[in-house]
Amino acid sequence: MSQGSATVIAMGHLLGYARVSTTDQQPHLQVDALKHARCYRVFTETASGACTDRPVLEQVWTSFAPATP
Repeated sequence: MSQGSATVIAMGHLLGYARVSTTDQQPHLQVDALKHARCYRVFTETASGACTDRPVLEQVWTSFAPATP
C-alpha cells in the first residue's frame, strides 16, 4: 500500500482509507489496492501531509469505535 493508505479491521470487515495531498492527485490507485485487499468500505480524503485536521480519517475511527454510554 502507498503511504497515504491504511486498512482497519472493524467488526470483521476491513475499512480502507486513501489520502492524497492535493486535488491534482488522484486516489484511484490507492482505492484499487484497498478494494483488492477486500476492504468493505473505502474512505478517501484530500489533505496535505502537514495538515493534522483529517475529518474523513476521524470518520473512519468513529465508525468502528464502541459507543460510550
